[in-house]
Amino acid sequence: MSNDRDELSDENAFHFTGFVCTTPEKTLTGKGGAQLKFYVKTVKTWRDRDGNPHNEAADIPVKLFGKAADAAGWVTMGSRVEVSGRIG
Repeated sequence: MSNDRDELSDENAFHFTGFVCTTPEKTLTGKGGAQLKFYVKTVKTWRDRDGNPHNEAADIPVKLFGKAADAAGWVTMGSRVEVSGRIG
């Protein structure tokens, strides 16, 4: 049995947490499968050499398909989510 972390260990893998910052939009694909689209806001906080605080926010688009889209029916704007996957 494989571990999800092992499967995501290649260089195109990502993992982040954040809050859903748009209302999720559920649609059907051309083949009738479910698709769920929303954005997740992440914030990176750090201090520079002089100790000054900095924040950098990003809105990351997320698309779920099939069973993952169906299972994520609980996701609403403001939900805290953890996202893992692959680019490409």
